[in-house]
Amino acid sequence: MRRAKSFIGVLLCVFTLFSVIRPSDIFAGEVKDKYESNGKSIESEARVKLLLLKELAKQAEDEGYDTERENCTIWMSEQFLEFADYDDLHIKENKYLFDCAPMYKTEDTKKLANELPNYERSEVLKMLEKSINDLQDVISGKNVRKTVNKVDWDNIMVKDDQFYNSNGKPVFLYDYFSKAHGADQDDPNLYNDYLGNIAHPLCMSAYLSKKENGGLTDKAYSDIIEYENKYLPMKDNIGYMMLWHSGKVIPEWFINKYGKENVTHGIPKYTQYDIDNPNIRNVWSKVIEDLVPKIKDKNYLQLGYILSNEPHWYADKDSYFVVKNGISDETLSRFRSWLQKKHNNDINELNQLWETDYNNFDEITISIPIDVSALRGTPKMYDYSRFNMERVTDWFTFLHDNIKKYDEDAYTHLKIMPKIFTDNSGSRDHGIDVEALTNLTEYIGNDATIRKQYFNSREKEDWEKDYAYYWREIAMTYDILSSMGPDKINVNSESHFISTTRFRDNKMEPEYVRSTYWLATILGMNANLTWYWGRYGDGSIEPRILADSGNLAKGYPGSCAQMPRVANEYTQTMMDLNAFSTDIVKFQRQEKPIRIYYSETANINDEEQINRLFNLYESMYFNGLPIGFATKDIIRNKKEDFDEIVIYDTPCVTDDEFLALQEYLDNGGTIIVDNKSLIKNEYNQFRTLKLNKSKGKLIKVNNGISNISTKAFDLIDDKKPLVNVEEINGSQKKGCIWRVVDGDGADNKLVTIINVGKSTAQLDITNKDNPNAVIIDMLTGKEMSDSITLPSEGVLFLNVGSKVPWARPDTNHELRNPVAVASAFDEFITLNWLPTDNADSYKVYSVNNNNYELLEKDINDTCYQITDLLNNVEYTYIVTAENEEGESDIEEAVKLKVIPVAKKVPDNPTYIKAEALDSGIRLSWNPVDDAEKYKVYLKDSNNYKLVKEGIVTDSTVISPLVNGKEYTFIVTSVQDGLESDKNTAYMVKAIPKAEMIPIPEIPLKSVLTHVQENYFSFDTYKSNNLTKPKGTQGKWWINDSSIMSVTTDKSYTKTGKEQSILFNGDPALSSTGVFFATTPNAMGDKDKPELPADKYYIEAMIFLEEDYMSNIDISYVRKGKGVMNAKLSCSTVAEKGKWVKVKSTVLKAVDGTEINEITKDLQLKFIYPKTGLPTEFYIDNIRIMKEDKQNI
Repeated sequence: MRRAKSFIGVLLCVFTLFSVIRPSDIFAGEVKDKYESNGKSIESEARVKLLLLKELAKQAEDEGYDTERENCTIWMSEQFLEFADYDDLHIKENKYLFDCAPMYKTEDTKKLANELPNYERSEVLKMLEKSINDLQDVISGKNVRKTVNKVDWDNIMVKDDQFYNSNGKPVFLYDYFSKAHGADQDDPNLYNDYLGNIAHPLCMSAYLSKKENGGLTDKAYSDIIEYENKYLPMKDNIGYMMLWHSGKVIPEWFINKYGKENVTHGIPKYTQYDIDNPNIRNVWSKVIEDLVPKIKDKNYLQLGYILSNEPHWYADKDSYFVVKNGISDETLSRFRSWLQKKHNNDINELNQLWETDYNNFDEITISIPIDVSALRGTPKMYDYSRFNMERVTDWFTFLHDNIKKYDEDAYTHLKIMPKIFTDNSGSRDHGIDVEALTNLTEYIGNDATIRKQYFNSREKEDWEKDYAYYWREIAMTYDILSSMGPDKINVNSESHFISTTRFRDNKMEPEYVRSTYWLATILGMNANLTWYWGRYGDGSIEPRILADSGNLAKGYPGSCAQMPRVANEYTQTMMDLNAFSTDIVKFQRQEKPIRIYYSETANINDEEQINRLFNLYESMYFNGLPIGFATKDIIRNKKEDFDEIVIYDTPCVTDDEFLALQEYLDNGGTIIVDNKSLIKNEYNQFRTLKLNKSKGKLIKVNNGISNISTKAFDLIDDKKPLVNVEEINGSQKKGCIWRVVDGDGADNKLVTIINVGKSTAQLDITNKDNPNAVIIDMLTGKEMSDSITLPSEGVLFLNVGSKVPWARPDTNHELRNPVAVASAFDEFITLNWLPTDNADSYKVYSVNNNNYELLEKDINDTCYQITDLLNNVEYTYIVTAENEEGESDIEEAVKLKVIPVAKKVPDNPTYIKAEALDSGIRLSWNPVDDAEKYKVYLKDSNNYKLVKEGIVTDSTVISPLVNGKEYTFIVTSVQDGLESDKNTAYMVKAIPKAEMIPIPEIPLKSVLTHVQENYFSFDTYKSNNLTKPKGTQGKWWINDSSIMSVTTDKSYTKTGKEQSILFNGDPALSSTGVFFATTPNAMGDKDKPELPADKYYIEAMIFLEEDYMSNIDISYVRKGKGVMNAKLSCSTVAEKGKWVKVKSTVLKAVDGTEINEITKDLQLKFIYPKTGLPTEFYIDNIRIMKEDKQNI
């Protein structure tokens, strides 16, 4: 045998190993840019490290160590290496998606797409190296980790404010919202311990109503009632039921009976009907009555009924989320009744407040949308805002109570957007009374966000000069909600910590991930569904994403599914939190002795109210104590004990709120208040009554936030933690959030510290009762100094007290054998191993009948190659370590058994079939055993031209081809870098042919003549009348699904230039090219029937002469109603020489309302910028389609 001794030979070990693991990627040349500049493959190194981590984890598990964290890294690594291969073959798709995301509009998106696969591979390599180092430290005793408390997905119990595993320990749940749409929920590559395993049947909606008198659709039975039988592995898993209110959610029978226009007033973005409409409520009552009794005992309801996705009913005309179509008669009637009750049936009282002269309440009108900025602070705006909140609460009370009627043990919550009550915009016209809804539901529901700077911020946000990320929303939200709903489970059903529509970091570091999820969980989060996972198990991108140019497409680039270390760290963080779940719960349940007074009245009247409260909150937040909130209901219901209420700059409160504060003083409470607070009622009328200290303490402080904060902490000196953390970070503001709870025994305290500051913090930690307290890192068991440097976004979890560090590294310096793996090749093998502590060099032995033959010593690398071996013969080797004190135990070394094998040339695929398509051929074949990929060649005489490679399925489409021309193809297979013999491959011949669609004759009266220079009508064109642009004569017609369509004058020939529509972006036609079409009624066709009211969109086919990944603008011209632009988006990435179907958004009029009927005055104009599309393309088969699918 021959041994590889040279440096180059050692480097080749890694390369050669990779050539066996992923042979087709290297030898077949199917993946580009896999190598760094020094020629060393990123993926090869990652795959070697993956093998070594697997072996290390196996050995660690055999020695009794918990390796669940490593199993996660192994799974993530395997997945993302496959994802990288997919992304290598789909550069165009990823470029298109980067183009869709506005935060990348100034970047080279082609470069981003090209760099993505190797970025993913390099991130995999980094996380494998870290995992190996972490586990080696555990094995050596340097670190001691707590065993992961794995989520028992199918045996979760709900008790009080926590989810519990079957072992009785609390557990924090994690998953994604959502995962790749349409995937089977028993797919182990999507539903597992690493991505989460939470069940979610089809959403409940009004659309499940089969008929007026009740009954459920087949979909309700197959995808909800029979869900557990459909996905047996998810049978007992915890899950949730979403109530869906947007998209196609109104049943057809309902529209036919009541008309759609009667239920679409006052609709927000995510609710497509009027919540005050009694008929809508009747439908929901029936659906709940028919469905809930059939599913009430299912485990997939343990995470709750989510009553709505991001509910809001904004009235402000300038809001992105403003309701559409005004308000209904039902809503106006409710408003009048509400006003009558509010103003004691006294119209004069209302007139005086509103400065109006109504004769009675029935005369009152209000126009929605409304100019909130002009009316904020007025009685009219207050009344509508408060009414809006109460009617929305009534809607959710209706849903909640109906569910509880049939499932008394049901848990409910809402996906409330916290920004609507904590963000600095301060608006309160949205209809969400967060306290009322928190009181209503069994769980606390939200989709709280943590983020960095918005991409479209014109200047830095205020928080950026002091903090690493925007923590305000998560902290303030969870402290407000936990004050309003103590002892309730907190479910973040769409956590936006890693990405939002306006925040993305496609090079995100794991430290940020750990920091944000740790903070959210410490503050009370019990379950979270991260936004979002857009890949299937094989790495392919969800079709909805590629078919969309909206939030789905915009949200994919820079998401978890493109960032291996981010996805891995998310799960690793949840594993660590679950390992210490009994301790983490103590932080969640901490007492909040200081309460900031929160009044919705004050917030309605002044948009700056929430910002003033935050300024006070921020000044108190970094002092080691949780800060809570107090409201009228919290005070009266005595939900929790607290020591004091701080009222800061809160001018407007109702008389009832004022009375509750006085009652608190009467009962001995303590209030700190400034002279700006409590001076007005809800109508901004001054109050003469003053608080009386009575049996309590009334402390007036009028010298600003600093003095109020100091006074508040002085009054609760006995509540301050025994452990103190002093911070120096070079900033005027503190950046470390720290909390202290009891540990094991009275003399041990648990401390967690999260540095949300922008700078590194120097921390000095002291224990007031024990100056000699030992500080131990709970995650490693190591002792730490009482002076710690914590970088920005760093997290600490410490025990401060009398415990002795439990991490005790091996002090005898025993030299261990390295962890090694062997890989077989054709007449040679390679050995790879991990470095061993204290080793100076390594030895390699061959083993035969327990006899050891030294092959090489003084090896300074971790790879060795042995050549000139016999194939199909088993060899055994060991690797030992040595230093100046000696050699590791040769008898304990793991024996690596390996059999070199010759590479086998794979067989050619058999039973090749060819299906003729329009401008293409579909080829299919029987798969070859063990073949990794396939290639397709075009045979011309004795020459073979490669036309497609990297095919991983047993079929493919070859296009574009010329119709009527005969082609000959062969298909070969690739395995272990070798390709089957082209000369013996099976040949198949095929002729592409055009799809022919007969067209009815066009009446002469339908032909018009108003063809202008820069547009033409399909209906008005004869082929001999125009020279540019070329076009086709067509006719609109109506059928079940197609409302209008265009065809050619003879036949539909997609590739025939004379029969298809060709448009050249000629500079003479100004800066845009324009297609123009009208309905036949515009031409005097009186026979066209009226169409039912519904949603409509445009669909067309385009054929491109160049690659294209953008959008076509469309304008809809309706006589007297103006123009509204929209987008016609590719349903897949369009490639040169291929026909691609494109689809528009829903047709809308100039006022933003949806066009719900097609009338004779509708015209369609297709516009594209010269720089956005190829200079030449075809468009055909244009249709206006009726939306007929439920969007859930």
